[in-house]
Amino acid sequence: MKQHPSIAFAFKKKPFTRSLIGYFAGFWLLVASLDTLQDLLASRLHQSPFIAWESLSFKTFWLLFIPLTWVLVRSLGWFRPGPGNLVSLAPVTIYGAALGLLHLLLFTVILYTLSHWFLYRPWRFDWLWVQKISTRFYLVLAVYVPLTLVMWRRSTTPGATGPSLDLPDQDTLLTVRQGRQTTRIPVKSIRFIQVEHGCTVLYTVERKYVLPDTLKDLGAQLNPREFFRIHRSAIVGLKQIRQLQSRLNGDYDVLLQTGEVLRMSRRYALPVKAALGL
Repeated sequence: MKQHPSIAFAFKKKPFTRSLIGYFAGFWLLVASLDTLQDLLASRLHQSPFIAWESLSFKTFWLLFIPLTWVLVRSLGWFRPGPGNLVSLAPVTIYGAALGLLHLLLFTVILYTLSHWFLYRPWRFDWLWVQKISTRFYLVLAVYVPLTLVMWRRSTTPGATGPSLDLPDQDTLLTVRQGRQTTRIPVKSIRFIQVEHGCTVLYTVERKYVLPDTLKDLGAQLNPREFFRIHRSAIVGLKQIRQLQSRLNGDYDVLLQTGEVLRMSRRYALPVKAALGL
């Protein structure tokens, strides 16, 4: 399970994720094919030569939407703001725009490289970059920014319908391995999970479990609206938090209902505070 360590959220390998990327792949392949056909017909109508390498190289602009859409879907877990938190729209929007810039940069690199292979006088990189920014930046923005916002809102809005996330609720049983045995733990009984001396330890109301699973893999199975990463080595159930106490350096002490105290680093504080309404 490949996830950014800052979050217990994942677009796991589910049919929705595969179908989303599949739909986009089919769409952009169709666009690239139609664009190539248009070049071919134009060359016939104007009785000009059809330069295959040049036509196909420019079609990589459309094909780049396929891998970058996959990157977008897999990386949305980096953003874990509270639902309806308008301030958190800014980094998500900026991320969509950054994907657009990355798209144009990769496209420029591809054209620049191919021109060195096929042209006696290759295109200049700076000329290509300026041209693509001035002619296609609006297009990548029109694709990535709305797509990023829609996917992010779908993943963070409570009660969102559809099969996109298939998030477990508090009545779900979490399946974990202990040696050769498989144990099913009620999610509602989980208080927190943390790494202790190199081992992942899961604490429930009744007992603790020492597990071979990584913190990241366990977090990916939990509802991101109920369990929050508070440290690179700890995940805590939101309902288990009684109070946050500032350490005056950006970090916090998380006081649990049981009286236990966990440390929360500043890196993870914003989404937790937003979920608590602080």
